[in-house]
Amino acid sequence: KQDTPKNIPIGKPINNTQIYLLDDNLNLVPRSVVGELCISGDGLARGYLNNSKLTSQKFVDNPYLEGERLYKTGDLAKYLEDGNIEYVGRVDEQVKIRGFRIELGEIEQKLLSISNFKEGCVIVKNDEVLGKMLVAYVTVINNQDIDSKEVISHLERILPRHMIPSAVIKLKEMPLTLNGKIDKKYLSELDVIFISSEEYIEPQTNTQERLVRLFQEILDVDRVGIKDNFFDLGGHSLLATQLISKINREFNVQFQLKLLFDLGNI
Repeated sequence: KQDTPKNIPIGKPINNTQIYLLDDNLNLVPRSVVGELCISGDGLARGYLNNSKLTSQKFVDNPYLEGERLYKTGDLAKYLEDGNIEYVGRVDEQVKIRGFRIELGEIEQKLLSISNFKEGCVIVKNDEVLGKMLVAYVTVINNQDIDSKEVISHLERILPRHMIPSAVIKLKEMPLTLNGKIDKKYLSELDVIFISSEEYIEPQTNTQERLVRLFQEILDVDRVGIKDNFFDLGGHSLLATQLISKINREFNVQFQLKLLFDLGNI
């Protein structure tokens, strides 16, 4: 029995049809970068029946062919190296966390590339202390155990830092709605406790104690170990800038922001 590929390309445009993968400003995105799939060509409809408002939102002037229009499908996709297009998800499943636009479907695809993973769903949870966090729920063939740290380490090798879930939780089965889709509302109501992936190590020196205090002030958390990663605890570029500024004033030094991004911990 052959395994069915988890990510199936949707192919290439047919004759007299143009496909564009565009960003929010209708600019073409580079190959392998996710954009909204937009269609133009001879087969394009005139619009939505008796819905002029939706028509004006979805059917817009084609900036690449004068006098033509294009249809914004709401689907997210990217070009593969061979020229085929791969479906990633929906625009309404795109979220913004700490200034980054994130396609949840792309993270789910990477989860399903892991051997024995059967289903995957990524949602955004709002933690009172850390703010918006990504949580991945998975089901596994034969309900085998998983090592969440290993899963996260695997994702860190193939995804940018801002797309790494803060938690990976195995479920015996996915909750479904009446129409058979994953019940994301139910998942969003499950309690999740966010903790650092590092073993807590308390500060050993006066300098470390002062740095811990600054980390806690900026992140608004009660405990930070000297091995805890600033970004894993909810830090982002704006908070990083504030932290470096405080460190420079506290110690009368001139650290650069890049140092925090390179090292991440105390």
